[in-house]
Amino acid sequence: MKKTHLFISLGAVAISAIALSLALVPHAAHEDHVAHAVCEHVGNHYAEKDPTRTEAGHKEFWACCKCHEVFLTLPEGTFTDADEALMTGGLGDAHPAYVAPYELEIAVWGRYISSALMDELMDGFDTYCQGLSIDISNIHVTYYQGATNSDPYYGIANYTAAAKPTSPDILFPVGVNITSSTDSAYYGDESVTKVKLGTINGQTNRYIAKTNSETLTEAFYDFVSSDDGKAIILDK
Repeated sequence: MKKTHLFISLGAVAISAIALSLALVPHAAHEDHVAHAVCEHVGNHYAEKDPTRTEAGHKEFWACCKCHEVFLTLPEGTFTDADEALMTGGLGDAHPAYVAPYELEIAVWGRYISSALMDELMDGFDTYCQGLSIDISNIHVTYYQGATNSDPYYGIANYTAAAKPTSPDILFPVGVNITSSTDSAYYGDESVTKVKLGTINGQTNRYIAKTNSETLTEAFYDFVSSDDGKAIILDK
């Protein structure tokens, strides 16, 4: 009986000690509750902006003006469409929505290469670049459909066309007569470099052209003009 009483007594002492210790703890629990209160988000919505060769872009995102949290998917709350020109300070590369400028811009004339074939080519290029430890995560391909020798088809038509200053790094499949223009509105004295690929979609004398010698430009140019690249895109 004493043993039982002793157990209960010790339990009572322990409970009293716990109660005393809780009484001595500051109001941290209350502060923690306040810090983790659910924010009723009110803020701005920014539409997606594509990057260019010279300017960064960003994914679509929502920014709360109360808790300052950024969301890449629409959260609960009230958000107003905002002009990115009014974005305070712009977006740095640490921002979760930041998209860096393109490191390689490719213009593809869809008249000669299907999108499925282009996907196969890009898969091959990915494997090729892995072997060279080259990152291709920031490549942009513009897939043009048509045959008009006017904007935006300059440089990819199958007759004489000039590569404009805004033209991509790579243009293909182009004709043998792709040129750079001496007109000040074009590349000036800079030349395009081209190499013959062969017959693509029934058209002989298809070429790939490059407008500079940057690392990714050279890598894509070399791959497409290699036996492995041509095996993917040339007529079998």
